[in-house]
Parts: sequence; structure tokens; C-alpha cells
Amino acid sequence: FYEKELADIQARINEGMEERRRYTEETGVAVPLQQMQSWLIQVGQLEQRRSEAASDLAAAQSVEQAMRRMLSDPEIDLPTFDGVNQFTDESALISLKARVVDQQAKIAQLTETLRDDAPEVVEARQTLETLQGMLRKEVAARVQLAGSRAQQLESRVAVLDQDIAEIRERLVSAPGDLKKMDEIDNN
Repeated sequence: FYEKELADIQARINEGMEERRRYTEETGVAVPLQQMQSWLIQVGQLEQRRSEAASDLAAAQSVEQAMRRMLSDPEIDLPTFDGVNQFTDESALISLKARVVDQQAKIAQLTETLRDDAPEVVEARQTLETLQGMLRKEVAARVQLAGSRAQQLESRVAVLDQDIAEIRERLVSAPGDLKKMDEIDNN
């Protein structure tokens, strides 16, 4: 009699363990309560990272907008700054700007003694145009870098949003997983 009862109990235990194993494999959740706690911690960490990335994004967008506004202002010839010189080599721009100013001074000196159509003056003006073109190109490249930084941060925020949404979806189903696991364990 006892042997039959023990065999029945062992069979039910084996069935329960097999059902639990199948359920764990289907859901990927072995210990629902611990998994829920882990997801809650993970969501908190992701939300913190998202907050930091969103703050960086707002700053990058603000810098880019300011650079673009200044780029269209004819009174400003070096509308680049990124707050911490992470992405731009401002010394290269400043050096190029100094060469432009030097060339403008040279033209001023030449025009004091020579006519505007003198070969030296014409050549100096062509050099000035070339230097100004180089300066505009360098400035435009830095503005473009500021834009790509903002896009990169937008992408980071979007990925974090997606990760947070996925974990929250799992958290919504977690009470059902916990209940199902309790049912399996209590049968």
C-alpha cells in the first residue's frame, strides 16, 4: 500500500517538476519573484541612463541650434563651440581666423600704396577669398559634427526607451507568471 502511495506521490512530483521545467523554458522565468525584483532594478538603472542621455541630448541640440543661428549671422565668423571642446579643435579654427585677419591687414597695407587692380592686391584678395572659403568649410564641418552628435544621442535615448518598454511589458506579465508558478508548486 505504502509503495503504491509513494510511487503516486513521486509521479506527481515528477509531473510537477516537468511542468515547471516546461513553463520555465517557455517564459524564461525560473524564480518569478526574484526576476521581478531584478527587472525593477534594471528599469531603475535604464531610466537613470535615459535621464542622463536626454539631458545630454537637450544640451547637444541647444548647441547645434545656437551654432546654426550664428552661422547665418554675417557678423559672426566662428560660430562653433561645444561647451567642452569634445568634438572640435578650436585652435585650428582660431589659427585659420588669424591668417584671415593677417591677410586682411596685408590687403589694407597694399591698398594704401597700390591701386586695387595692382597684381599684388589682386593676388592678396584671391588668397583672402581662399582662406575665407577654408574657414567657412571648417566651420560648416563643425556644425555638421554638432548635428551628428545630437542624432547619436537621439538614437541612444530611443534605444533606452525601447529597453525600458520591453522590461515594463515583462513586469506586466510577471504577476501572472508568479501565480502560475505558485499553482505548479502547490499541486
